[in-house]
Amino acid sequence: MTVVFRQRLSVLLALALLFLCTMPPLLDYSVGSPTGEVRKSAVSGTWYPATKQEILKAIDAFKKGVSHDDVAHRPPGIRPILLIAPHAGWRFSGKVAYEAFSRLAPFRGRIKKVFLIAPAHRVGFKGVSCPDFTAYETPLGRVSVDQSISYKLRQLPFVGAHREAHKFEHSIEIELPFLQYFLGDFRLVPILISWTDREMLDSLGRRISELLDSRSIIVVSSDFTHYGPQYGYMPFGPVKDGRRIEGLDMEAFSFIKGLDPEGLWHYVKERHMTICGRWAIVAGLYAIGYKYPKDCLKVGLIAYDQSGRILGDYTNSVSYAAAEIDFIDRTKYLPGLARRTIRAAFGLGPWPRIDEVGDAPYFKRKSGCFVTLETEEGALRGCIGHIEPILPLWQCVKENTLGAAFRDPRFRPLKKDELGAIHIEVSILTPLRPLAFNTPEELLRRIRPGVHGIVLKRGRREATFLPQVWEKLKRKEDFLSMLCMKAGMGQGCWRTPDVQVFTYEVKRYGEGGLGIESEEVQ
Repeated sequence: MTVVFRQRLSVLLALALLFLCTMPPLLDYSVGSPTGEVRKSAVSGTWYPATKQEILKAIDAFKKGVSHDDVAHRPPGIRPILLIAPHAGWRFSGKVAYEAFSRLAPFRGRIKKVFLIAPAHRVGFKGVSCPDFTAYETPLGRVSVDQSISYKLRQLPFVGAHREAHKFEHSIEIELPFLQYFLGDFRLVPILISWTDREMLDSLGRRISELLDSRSIIVVSSDFTHYGPQYGYMPFGPVKDGRRIEGLDMEAFSFIKGLDPEGLWHYVKERHMTICGRWAIVAGLYAIGYKYPKDCLKVGLIAYDQSGRILGDYTNSVSYAAAEIDFIDRTKYLPGLARRTIRAAFGLGPWPRIDEVGDAPYFKRKSGCFVTLETEEGALRGCIGHIEPILPLWQCVKENTLGAAFRDPRFRPLKKDELGAIHIEVSILTPLRPLAFNTPEELLRRIRPGVHGIVLKRGRREATFLPQVWEKLKRKEDFLSMLCMKAGMGQGCWRTPDVQVFTYEVKRYGEGGLGIESEEVQ
């Protein structure tokens, strides 16, 4: 029995060893079975410098003549969500690329994930590639690939790994040293686009939008118009300078500024534009369109240049553009705007400027608003506002902040040493709606505590309570009676037949993210 047992044990051990040696490695298949392969640098030493020291020296040279004032004084609540940067050799596009990526300097340690969308130049394939490399390598070190995100993207039917397409592709690699320099540690989601259609780009953008968070950014790698016989594109014939080429680029940029991916798609197709990253731009615009409210986005052209200008010869010329799309988070920006306004009044900082919101419609359309100041104990310290949409929102907040701090007749003007002990809340009002009712009982039924702000009017007298007042006056009768007294009428005025009642709702934005938005306010 002992001999037989030992023989069987030997067989079992051999089978176990065979199983352990032939079984696949223990991988987390939720991240798509990474190969373990690092994508080595393919174009350092040709398209950009070969060593860390040379890269840092080149970046120092790009800094010259570039103002960073607007970067250094970026207001709270405004963050970049998409950058467009060129990918030609640094000799030609490095300065423009530097100006794009320098916008990320204040977000070092805060942006931790980069979706880098680029065109495939070397190897063609149908659809999109998101490779299964574990990292990309440059002379500045390795950038880890976000395997989980890459795997999720490869679940789309038109997205594959296509690893060979990445091995000698420059459009992703050439931008990584800038990202490493300005962001430090981050995870990369490399995406190459080859032969595709608009529906694929739409689907890709939608999936990316689902994977974005507040610590993510999309970087689109693209040069602009390739002009001349070398590129088979000469709609104007030979040119002596870059003005008409710039006109083509700016016409294309107008669709980016308008956040219009479909318009850009059709424009490029109809004009046969040679913007190499055109479909990467379209995908990026779709992604932010699905993720962010369009009226809170600010688009700006940062820098522009042409190889024809650099070489002094426009026989063949490539254009380079840097652009930034920012999301203005109103939950943080609006109370921040109010506090910066008070600080400026005390000489503690610069006055906020209207151009910091760009063309974002939300902040420029006329709106009613109130600004409320409270002490640390929750006591009212000032509240001034406009019920009617008289002023653009940005101006409304700024003026009513000064009113609440220094001109509320119920309180003495705010002092500098109080600034650190007050809490600021901004309330944005919907348009007034008359409330129809026939009896005081019907009025009570139609009022919605916690939702409705109310304006009472009788003759020339009127007054309002914001919805926040419901937190202290919870009974409808008490709310209306106190509002009557605020208007200088008897506390039972709401029961009289000649009283008019109007309602509105608010979005509340308090400091520290302490904001409440009515579910019914769109």
